[in-house]
Amino acid sequence: MPAFAEHGGDTYVYPASAAPYLASGRLNPGLFDVTELIADGYDDAHAAGLPLIFSYGPIRLLDLKRATERT
Repeated sequence: MPAFAEHGGDTYVYPASAAPYLASGRLNPGLFDVTELIADGYDDAHAAGLPLIFSYGPIRLLDLKRATERT
């Protein structure tokens, strides 16, 4: 069951499965800011799909080279 919250005038909807990741700081609560998503045009009236938004820490050049090598 999703959880609903309001903060600073914005409405947030959190899926239950996101709770541990939000609590640990691994997941940005802004991803669930429905007010902001609508303002940015990510609602049913303006978008056919929902983009995947993610970020990760820096990678080393060696890791990048290995990831792009074909074996």
